[in-house]
Amino acid sequence: MERGVNIASLNSWVKKYLKYIQQKARILLVFAALGLSLGLFYSITYKPYYVSQLSFIINDGKSGNVNALSAIAGQLGIGGSGPTVTDDRILFLLSTKKVIGEVCLKKINGTNDAIGDRFISAFRLESLIYSDTFMQGFKGFTSSQMSEINHQESFAIDQIVGFIKLSNRFKIESVKRKANSLYGNQSNGIIALYFESRDEVLSKEFVNAIYLELTAFYSEAVLRNLQNNYDLLSNRADSIRNLLFETENRSAQASDDAYNVFRFRGKISEMRLRKEVEMLNVLYVEVLKNREFAKFSLDQERPLFQVVDEPILPLEKKLKSIPVFAILGSLAFTMLGAFGLSMIYLFKKENRIL
Repeated sequence: MERGVNIASLNSWVKKYLKYIQQKARILLVFAALGLSLGLFYSITYKPYYVSQLSFIINDGKSGNVNALSAIAGQLGIGGSGPTVTDDRILFLLSTKKVIGEVCLKKINGTNDAIGDRFISAFRLESLIYSDTFMQGFKGFTSSQMSEINHQESFAIDQIVGFIKLSNRFKIESVKRKANSLYGNQSNGIIALYFESRDEVLSKEFVNAIYLELTAFYSEAVLRNLQNNYDLLSNRADSIRNLLFETENRSAQASDDAYNVFRFRGKISEMRLRKEVEMLNVLYVEVLKNREFAKFSLDQERPLFQVVDEPILPLEKKLKSIPVFAILGSLAFTMLGAFGLSMIYLFKKENRIL
């Protein structure tokens, strides 16, 4: 006797299966009602995320109308040497431990709570933070800057940075212009920051602190050499000025001492001091000129940050749609019920297809 499944027996089995499902329609309705109720309950009781957005413009701060001064400053060896502002550099810095760590140590406005402590609480990272035995006794962030943190604070910051990179709760975007026939997408020089958490105050304070820390750190890093040049010239100008004043006093004293002296030998000290005063005057004027060019270069190279849009309370709420989750819950449980009934039907010996 040949075993197998023919078309007639398959059609008969399908009809019996559909009839069985129709008989169990009430059970499916119960599953659908249960899924609908759970979907409604979840969407209604869902605690929303508060979305904070901050966007800002970045520029090199170099003006096209100062080319002549730039050339003179370059000839003096004090021209701009800072790197140009690029989106890639900004995007990288915004996700580094240095910037995020400094933000974690900042206090939330009007409170003594560190942003890092509120971050741990908002995202329930206690189990992650205390996963290592040496973190026992950790009572939160107490340092005021990254150079002062201890091993426990460093470990906690590492966990926060790791969570931020994996959770996608903190997003950084570079706004682009549309591509044309000659060029691809071009940067508008606008960076947008997005952060969401269930703590509305934390959402607002986090992006504000990130922006302030970025501007301070980036400006200091870009202008470090120029600032050092300016400080060096300022110190040298002060030293020459003090020496000039002292030499002028000595020259005046020498003139007084040489009064009524008719031999040139008695006036040598006075003549030498006058020449020294003249040289110091020339040197002082030159240093002041170089200092002004250094100040010009410093101002020229300073990156410009301008906030376009900043978070203002109340923030946008990220909720779950009640109709959508009610329908999804109903469909999911209906399918689950149908699958379970189908398994029961198939496991009955008389209903198997042979």
